[in-house]
Amino acid sequence: MKNIFFILALFTVISCNNQNDNDINSKKLQSKNPTNLLLSNKEYKDPKGYFSIFPPADWTIKEFPNDTRGKVHFIKNDNNNLMILVKAIPQESLQELYEYCLGEGKDKLVSMGAKNLKFNKMNIGGIDLIKRTFAVKDSKCIMVDYYLNGVNHNIFYSAPSDEFEDYISIVESSILTYNPILFKIKPEDEKFHNLQSRRRVAKLLFEMGEYKQAKLFVEDGFKISPNDSVLLEIKNNIDQKLK
Repeated sequence: MKNIFFILALFTVISCNNQNDNDINSKKLQSKNPTNLLLSNKEYKDPKGYFSIFPPADWTIKEFPNDTRGKVHFIKNDNNNLMILVKAIPQESLQELYEYCLGEGKDKLVSMGAKNLKFNKMNIGGIDLIKRTFAVKDSKCIMVDYYLNGVNHNIFYSAPSDEFEDYISIVESSILTYNPILFKIKPEDEKFHNLQSRRRVAKLLFEMGEYKQAKLFVEDGFKISPNDSVLLEIKNNIDQKLK
């Protein structure tokens, strides 16, 4: 369970072509896994209106109705997840986001144990995106980022190294069906999205025992909201552990 906390922390730190319903049925794919893997024939539509996607069939769907960001997890098992997070970011273009990924974003991943990082900027179905692959602890990861009007659509897949190759084909097929919806976030929501990210990462790092890293995200969050009660509680807990 500690491993999934670590992966979720990475997912929060970092933050295709459109197809008609008639074009998508359950798709049978060839995989190293002897079991035939399928895409669901039911399109998942984000309740907040940020995106739609055809996920792998029969994976558990976990929604986050109290989170104002677009967020969902498609779960094969505890450590094998396809996760989507849509949130406002300060970068003003895909190129700025790419430069962030190559610089500060890469440094953050490396500081949390990521290895063998590869970065690519590409175009799929007329939409520009960024693709990152890396390994962390006993898992392999793939991350895809879209940028629309100041909004980052982050798709993150992580699985244990001994499962990754069995499922990457169905996951990549699912990602190809992702439809990011043009959605302008209000300034007050943008502030909350950024604050929420700091809260979640700080909490996850604290639960992992990474107290100094957690404190960095608390301090970053205070720049957005100096008296935030959630961050203050996490800070107090960290201070107790660092005594």
